[in-house]
Amino acid sequence: MRRALIFAVILAMIWTTTAPVSLAGTVVKDTTWFDPNNIQEHYDISTENQLLGLCSLVNEEQTDRWKPSRVEHFEGVTFTLTRDIKLTEPWIPIGIDNTAYFAGVFDGNGHTISGLDIITSYGGSGLFGYLSGEVRDLKVKGKNISYDSNSGGIAGTLSETGRVIDCTNEVTVKGLDKCGGIIGNNEGGTIEGCTNIADISGTYKIGGIVGENRSGMITNSCNEGKIKSTRRGVATYGTGGIAGRSVSNDSEVTECSNTGEIHSNTEATGGVVGYMNGSGTVINKCSNTGTINIDIKSSDKEISPVYAGGIVGISGTNGIMIRNCYNIGMINNPDISGGIIGRYRNDAEYKRESDYISNNYYLSRAFSSGIGLVDNIKDNDLDKATKGVSATKMNNISNSGSRIYGQVILDLMSLKELTSNAFELYMEAQDKIEELKEKETGRNEQQQN
Repeated sequence: MRRALIFAVILAMIWTTTAPVSLAGTVVKDTTWFDPNNIQEHYDISTENQLLGLCSLVNEEQTDRWKPSRVEHFEGVTFTLTRDIKLTEPWIPIGIDNTAYFAGVFDGNGHTISGLDIITSYGGSGLFGYLSGEVRDLKVKGKNISYDSNSGGIAGTLSETGRVIDCTNEVTVKGLDKCGGIIGNNEGGTIEGCTNIADISGTYKIGGIVGENRSGMITNSCNEGKIKSTRRGVATYGTGGIAGRSVSNDSEVTECSNTGEIHSNTEATGGVVGYMNGSGTVINKCSNTGTINIDIKSSDKEISPVYAGGIVGISGTNGIMIRNCYNIGMINNPDISGGIIGRYRNDAEYKRESDYISNNYYLSRAFSSGIGLVDNIKDNDLDKATKGVSATKMNNISNSGSRIYGQVILDLMSLKELTSNAFELYMEAQDKIEELKEKETGRNEQQQN
């Protein structure tokens, strides 16, 4: 009898070292599916417990199970979500920094992770904190409230090797700087085919898809959520429908669209990108149909003016490429605004501005010019600088199979050929729609009086 009791105690001790272990609260982490001595190329994730286990393996040493003092990056390993998961307790992001990060593939398989609940005072928050691998075909829902930087729905920070493909965010994100619907801070990674529907807010460097895009690529993505920034300070702060800032020479934003409303108090506000810098930075085949509202505080007038553009708020250096874009969104209460660019830097040493700014269009009734202010460094040839911005015609738009979102009557980017006459008629129709709206508003006000 005594031997049997001792044996039972030993079995219980063994079980406690291999069974799921509680991190906090009532949900326990499950790492029993993982053997560090026999790592598989593929694992299925079907429960909150297993997802917590993955988080634990990436973030912390497993001293309760084996001796190696290491964390797992899972490079070359694919995790497939086999069902929707609703989280029931506050979430700790998967990956902390560039020493504890996820480098594998997380395949959402068309499923949803809901109930994401993050309230943190640490930077780098989202479903993933620091992502060097790939997340694809996933929808996330919930809230992410951070009192620090780098906050997103999918990940706080995306490294240069990271990829986020075909993901949808419905996580409300609120933080300090570098806040985005998909990624807070993109350090050179790729974001493709993603959509943000949730509200995104913070101080500055706020965007519907990415807060800060540094040497990264954003393509074929859309923002439908409301964007809000609250702080001013220097002219390089930015707020945008797709990216708050897109900086460094290799940064690209292509085939993206914003339909969400923007409320901004930063110096550089754009329907697609707030602030651009770095010769060779690209915006191509993008559109804005969302309204931009500049929320100016009286004391802020003394700091610096707000520049707002239908596509870009401030283009801060030579050699920035803005091509094949259109804006039909309105801008309310700016200091200086343009139908395409709020403020543009022009240098006489660059003789072929049409190589950089070409085929961009806006509603002529809504704006007096396509560029609000041109900084001429060595000359004052405004016509040369603004040659690529027009309110009347469009040529040579090619079809690349891109998706354009929003309530736009004519889907410009999906047409193989678009004649100048067709586009001119379309823009005239939009002008007439705005004119009719103004008349209808006037009649309603008269009737009320």
